[in-house]
Amino acid sequence: MTATLFSFLPLSVNRASALADVSERCSENFVTDATQLAVDCPSAPTNVQVLPADQGIEVSWDATSIETSVDDTIANTVAQDVNAPKSFRVTLSPGDIVVNVAPTSRTASVAGLMNGKDYEVTVVAINEFGASEIVGPLSVTPTSGHEGVVGQLVVQYEVGVDATSGDGTATGSESVDSVELTSSADLGEGLHTVELSESVTEAEAQVIIDELEADPRIAWAEVDDILATADVADPDYATRQWNLWGEFGIARSLRAPASSTVPTGSLPGGDGQGVTVAVIDTGITPHADMTQQVLQGYDFVSDRPELAAVREVEGDRVGFDGDYVDPETFGSLGWDANPADPGDWRGVAPVRPSSWHGTHVAGIIGAQTNNGIGIAGVASGAQILPIRALSWNGGLSSDVAAAIIWAAGGHIAGVDDNQNPARMINLSMASRAQCSATLQTAINTATELGSVVVVAAGNANSDVRDYSPANCEQVISVGATDATGGRTIYSNFGDGVDVYAPGGDLNASGDLGIYSLSNAGAREPGAEAYAYRQGTSMAAAHISGLLARLISAQPSLTESELRSALNVNDTGTVSPTEPCVVDAQKTCESSVVEIAAAPSSPTGLVLNADVRAVAMKWTPSADTTVTGLRVQ
Repeated sequence: MTATLFSFLPLSVNRASALADVSERCSENFVTDATQLAVDCPSAPTNVQVLPADQGIEVSWDATSIETSVDDTIANTVAQDVNAPKSFRVTLSPGDIVVNVAPTSRTASVAGLMNGKDYEVTVVAINEFGASEIVGPLSVTPTSGHEGVVGQLVVQYEVGVDATSGDGTATGSESVDSVELTSSADLGEGLHTVELSESVTEAEAQVIIDELEADPRIAWAEVDDILATADVADPDYATRQWNLWGEFGIARSLRAPASSTVPTGSLPGGDGQGVTVAVIDTGITPHADMTQQVLQGYDFVSDRPELAAVREVEGDRVGFDGDYVDPETFGSLGWDANPADPGDWRGVAPVRPSSWHGTHVAGIIGAQTNNGIGIAGVASGAQILPIRALSWNGGLSSDVAAAIIWAAGGHIAGVDDNQNPARMINLSMASRAQCSATLQTAINTATELGSVVVVAAGNANSDVRDYSPANCEQVISVGATDATGGRTIYSNFGDGVDVYAPGGDLNASGDLGIYSLSNAGAREPGAEAYAYRQGTSMAAAHISGLLARLISAQPSLTESELRSALNVNDTGTVSPTEPCVVDAQKTCESSVVEIAAAPSSPTGLVLNADVRAVAMKWTPSADTTVTGLRVQ
């Protein structure tokens, strides 16, 4: 059910007409100290700019101007104060999204939008007398920056079929007339990437796929999709880790009797010791708050010439693999053994500085504790296996698939085997697509090898069934909550979300985002730093860390038992009468941890509308885990 946000301003009767149409200016007379002053609605914001982002937009404006008389009297000064805006309001349609902004701010970020969809944005200034003239509507289309380009396919050959024909072309090439096909990476078990001699549109790619799948030697073929990180731009706030120790942080996700409490600084399970967590992401940067536990990883970002693109305004086309900026520091172009993050900045839409996303996610999982600096990771004893699979322009699904298989201990042709197979694999990325056979095959392989795959649900405020890899089978899909314990405004939702965890929401009371490791470089790496970010990427990292803790305390836990703990399901395992909380003085032989899952909804909702109000009533949910309700 789609909820509508109603927002009302308290008005006296004689001022109500002033807001009946905010495109009309309003004015009244205000008397103070026997001096008559002209008071008015605020002036409209100036220089309003709306820029596209990935699944969102960024809005900025300059301060409103206040008209003044030539004299500098006390009365005129009071008038200026009265006329000043008390807030700003940014409205998007379709969707009737309303963001109220404090008077001191000149920016607004709106997440949870759909890439490729057109939105109209308006901005107004508001004070107690009414609203300014509307600025807009301004049109904007969110974008990932890499839609519509196909330069590579993934092909599954039948058992016993050689992927390369005698003339060096990919098997099945003779079925395709429009482009030449060359077999590239061998992902094992007959799964290969196939390069196209030139880039094609998605429609043209589908024709090629149909031609290939008509060949009896080919089981299936599909576009090598591009995935992106699943986070939202970070604000600048003071340091606090509410996500660990706050009332609705991960430490309080353990359902305990009302009379008990979770000790400050305690998290369920062990500290992650002995557990390897693979972070398949943008790579990693050095940080003093996470040193000894970082293992030797790998870089699976391909260097595809047809995916070269313009990275900054009036710039030349540059490589898909960002290692081009300094191969000596970041490794050679294409697959290499150096997972260092060269930066994912963009100077064209969606414009952004480098996110250092992989470092941030890894820090949430494994930042060190008791070292006198920085923050605490969820599983500070876990080993981090950094794997780079996302470039400045996203990541190919075939590269991500290779990374998943390698992380779990599987063999990838031409790559030295991973000597530290990961029990946990974290995928903080999302793409609006059905789960590809490429990714599903890789996930199946990893699961068979004993890995648990945790994925971000995505940040489009949509049903997760439309977002990959969260809609793949045999994954744990994680949605995001804010500091009030509710689902964030951007988080995807639906039956496919297995569990929710802290992801941060700037619009939630007391929420400062998720604080973790970062880097000060705007483009290439600079000094180590810390930063707040928000997104289901961050939520997934919390669950990866939490599961690492559980496995550390009880290594024999199976994937089914871990899922049972997260879903608050009883799978027949005998559980203690009280949930076990591990602290410095206590360990648990057999702990069953219950993490807050999506609660059942209230029923029987009835709405009664009046002129300026809406009355609602409903039948409360019988779910005993429900701690509150939110009306939007």
